[in-house]
Amino acid sequence: MRKLLTIPAAVAGVFLCVSPAAADEGTSVTIGSEECGIATVTFSNPTDFKFFGDFQIGSESGTADDVTGDTIEEGPLENETWGNVFHLTPIAAGSEETVTVEVPVDTPDVNGDGVITVRAWIDRGPEQHFFAPAQSVDVDLCEPESTTPPNPEEPGDDPENPGEEPGEQPGGENPGDEPGNPEKPGDDGDDGDDKRDEGGDNGKGGQPSETDDGVAPVTTPGPTSSAPVTVDAVSANDDLADTGVSGTLTWLVPAGVALLAVGGGTVWLSRRRGEHGA
Repeated sequence: MRKLLTIPAAVAGVFLCVSPAAADEGTSVTIGSEECGIATVTFSNPTDFKFFGDFQIGSESGTADDVTGDTIEEGPLENETWGNVFHLTPIAAGSEETVTVEVPVDTPDVNGDGVITVRAWIDRGPEQHFFAPAQSVDVDLCEPESTTPPNPEEPGDDPENPGEEPGEQPGGENPGDEPGNPEKPGDDGDDGDDKRDEGGDNGKGGQPSETDDGVAPVTTPGPTSSAPVTVDAVSANDDLADTGVSGTLTWLVPAGVALLAVGGGTVWLSRRRGEHGA
């Protein structure tokens, strides 16, 4: 009889020892951040039931569901109120889910310190005593990428000639100068005045006359020179140049010819007489 009573007592003792341990083993949440804008959340569910984890980024408001506003009656969240739903994450029985939470750079920074708080918990499932309290981590916001456009190129800039100012004309200070030839006069008038000063009377050569008032002066011819005059023009149709002679030598030519004719005739007559013995 004692043996029969001992067996039920032993079985009851086993249940008493095991049941509290099983009741204390519920869901859990771990969360951390090792880089800007990123949080890592791990939901663990060792129970035989399916649960739903959730997380909130900063001050986002979420959406109400059918239990929002009701009071939790037991477990680690006893007397707390179910809040809104943000990012429900299903967790199968006896499993674990890891979620990488990205915090957008434009997330409202309520405290103005460049830090956003990310919270995570498990409060949706069939057994309230297996819920997991909220855990949180501060995540540094990442610096936004610069969107400043490059400086536009100024009008007139020449990449091949960076030293040339916009609008500068090549060839020096004078607008009429040819490029690379600063000696050639331009439109500044300096060299042009010199050229006009070297011109003649009324623009025909020589210095301008003191009496030049738009009418050429009257000149009188000078005395005729008796010196020989050399004509230095050679006609395109002549082989030799024409040579001028003075009036004094004009009569010597026929006189010389006449003397030669007379002399020649005298010699010829003398020979004829000698031959005939005259």
